[in-house]
Amino acid sequence: MTKKLVMIGGPMGVGKTSICKKLYQMVNRSVWLDGDWCWMMHPWKFSKRNKEMVLDHITYLLNNYLKNPYFKVVIFDWILHQENIYQDILSKLSESRFDLCKFSLVAEREVLRNRLLHDERDEQVAEDSIARLKCYDTLEAIKINTSKLTPTQTAIRIKDLSQIENLKDGQFMIRMPRNQKDWNMYHQIRIEEIFEPYFPGVPYNGEHPSLKLSNHFHYCLWLGRQIIGVCHIELLGDGRAAIRPIAIKKSFQNQSLGSQFLKLLEQKIADLGCHLIQLHANPKAITFYERNGYIRMPFPENRQLAIEVIDMGKELSI
Repeated sequence: MTKKLVMIGGPMGVGKTSICKKLYQMVNRSVWLDGDWCWMMHPWKFSKRNKEMVLDHITYLLNNYLKNPYFKVVIFDWILHQENIYQDILSKLSESRFDLCKFSLVAEREVLRNRLLHDERDEQVAEDSIARLKCYDTLEAIKINTSKLTPTQTAIRIKDLSQIENLKDGQFMIRMPRNQKDWNMYHQIRIEEIFEPYFPGVPYNGEHPSLKLSNHFHYCLWLGRQIIGVCHIELLGDGRAAIRPIAIKKSFQNQSLGSQFLKLLEQKIADLGCHLIQLHANPKAITFYERNGYIRMPFPENRQLAIEVIDMGKELSI
């Protein structure tokens, strides 16, 4: 297994430390380095010499973590608001082989301001952090808006997108699409198993806004090294989550895989901190959901549904 280096950037107040603390505890044989630990000095003094010293410390530690055969995942967080900072660090890790995953954590301006003021930072610190948000727009990193996510939910998204688990023959698991090939299969299954049979004539939108919203978690169901199903979870707030239509490829239907898929989704929802699942069930699927512990439950939403559905839900035991 090739090691993974997960680099997580974001402005002060976005929640990097809280998120990384959750993340490294979720990942077996991982280690976490916060770049700010190498700046722990009093009084704090920024200078060219001190900056070079800090970079030397960071790269020394990262190299040792990457060389250590015990660690499989190395997590590093820092402000990382400029591409040259990445390059300064990565250029000194050339002795180690690893897969790189880069993330930029951002938040809405007022959310960021409120977090910093709540932490008793002064107004100028908040303004400086907000001004830095625009730096992350042009970085080649996966962006995650943390405004509506808890640290645990953000850590799960990073873990899923990093694809830390290797796929094995016969293994049954869910994970987020990471590359265009995965996304193409995600859309193909939705078109063939949901839109064509149930919404004929309705154009499929492969750029739907929900694909980029931070409270929507899109998953593929993998059997070994092939995608056989898709679904997505929407976090509704107040401990509630919605499961949007589940789809299994036709050649894998009627093999009890839908129930296994549902159990994996329920576990993911529980991990995300939710206790109540709600959904709109196709009337033909009522028996399937009842067999898996779902009951009829009102699920009013402010949108029009194109087909007749039955509202159902399930309280999780967490």
